[in-house]
Amino acid sequence: MTTILDPSLRQKLEKLLQKYKVPGLCVSVVRKQDKQWAEEVLPFGTRDGSGSPWKEDSLHAIASCSKVFAAASVGLLIDRKTTLPNGQLLTWRTRIKDVLPEWKVMDEVTEANADIEDVLAMRLGIPGHNGAWGGPNDTQQAMIARMQHYKPSTALRKTATYSNDSFAVAGEFIARLTGTPYHVFVKENIFDPLGITSTTFNYREALDTGRRVEGFVHYDRDGKAGSDAVKSGGWSDEGVGEVGQVKGWDIGDGMFFAAAGGILSTGADIIHWLKETLDPHILSRDTLDELNRPRTSWGDTSTPHPTLSHNTYGIGQWTWYYRGHRIVGHSGDIPGHYSMVFRLPDDAIGLAVFCNDETFGGEMVKTVFMMVIDEMLGLGGMVDWEDVYLLKKLREAGEGEKVSESYRSNTTDISGTYHHPAYGNLIVKRIEDHPMGPTFSRLLAEYPGHSIPLRPNEQIYLGDLPQKWIGKLLLSISDANLFTRAWIRADEIVRPGEADMRYAGVVNGIGKCMILDKGIGMPWDFCGASGEGADVSEWAEEDAEHAAALWFEKIST
Repeated sequence: MTTILDPSLRQKLEKLLQKYKVPGLCVSVVRKQDKQWAEEVLPFGTRDGSGSPWKEDSLHAIASCSKVFAAASVGLLIDRKTTLPNGQLLTWRTRIKDVLPEWKVMDEVTEANADIEDVLAMRLGIPGHNGAWGGPNDTQQAMIARMQHYKPSTALRKTATYSNDSFAVAGEFIARLTGTPYHVFVKENIFDPLGITSTTFNYREALDTGRRVEGFVHYDRDGKAGSDAVKSGGWSDEGVGEVGQVKGWDIGDGMFFAAAGGILSTGADIIHWLKETLDPHILSRDTLDELNRPRTSWGDTSTPHPTLSHNTYGIGQWTWYYRGHRIVGHSGDIPGHYSMVFRLPDDAIGLAVFCNDETFGGEMVKTVFMMVIDEMLGLGGMVDWEDVYLLKKLREAGEGEKVSESYRSNTTDISGTYHHPAYGNLIVKRIEDHPMGPTFSRLLAEYPGHSIPLRPNEQIYLGDLPQKWIGKLLLSISDANLFTRAWIRADEIVRPGEADMRYAGVVNGIGKCMILDKGIGMPWDFCGASGEGADVSEWAEEDAEHAAALWFEKIST
């Protein structure tokens, strides 16, 4: 491979990883100039707890960066004049019911009219309840069946609502049309023709290679000391803490979310995909144009920096602009793994960044991505991207959200079992009665910057769902029947040679819910989905059942 990036940039990236104690990183870049390709893969650090170096063939979970492969697969089938069961030709406007007649959702208009483009563009108006992922024994078909129990957040095509479940529909749609499992279709029709030889959808298969990347998390962080140092213009690695590998991957082979986020790829393999999305050979130009075309504006219009535009969403990809340069692709994360796979179509540049750090990985991949883009566009030094992302995270550490002094307490014990037809049983216990209570009490006391507004001397509860990824549901009084809810994972730290058990805390989401005698009413953002009506504070008790997106009915105390 040729050298694209200046050696001085590699030195800057190495120092950045050392500063934040990030275990590993991989950067893959391609550029086409004068009809010639230049490409480079830069692996850094370690990929697992044994200290194995991250290499070009190390298998990293790219998570939601996988979504575009479902869109590309549909494009391939359209190009091949694929026929539907009714004899018509497949198009982007083919209705889901014409291929999956068993698909059901609450909204009759959506069920009757939603098409494959709506699914890929996340325009169904049905939140993608990640928490309903059932772990090792889940299936793509089960994810689809659960969608009939999700209350729509908006009307069809009104806005984009992030939904992993919709991509389960896309995967099954493709499998039904081809008579081939989705992951097999992608391998035979995309991976193999492009020379992508190591990439897989199977997590166990990746483990068996001995090259799978493992996740890490930071613990023993002094958030206040670190943030104070940064705010005063100094630096203290007390805010960074120590680093340990975390136990994870309790998802069997992971095939149930293949289309939504199941790919594990390598720095070398992803180069082939980046080149295909810049200069297609197996995809048609029409399909590539569809992949590059945004469909829907997305969420909050604020951006991390004035040079970055607001996001739009297309089919399995985001589009945004940086100083007039169009950027198309996707980011992805699962516990301990962060990724960005993007291209600049008008500049013939492709870039992927992978990182295996749960605590700083999200900010690290964004920082590195922008530093590399600046280098390739000749804009280096104009923006301090470390300050925009990483230092901002440290500045915000230790600034727990404030709670109002005036509120109505709730002395009712909400312990019990609650049920939702898609999620199953939610078992709620007082924190002191929960087996993991001491661990979570310690995490709440020590974890810097969790921003969970807890009232002093009020009862805290922990809830368990059958699904493990999102962690425990913490519940605490906010005002009368209004409760704060937060998803917290306690990641067990693997520390070779040390017998005592240690954990690091990861907060996945904070919001509110209403708890009445009937049960627990959850808003649209229960598991990270967006949508209207999420301001639970505006709910009246008598309207809670109508307003709630999800209602866990109490079935026992």
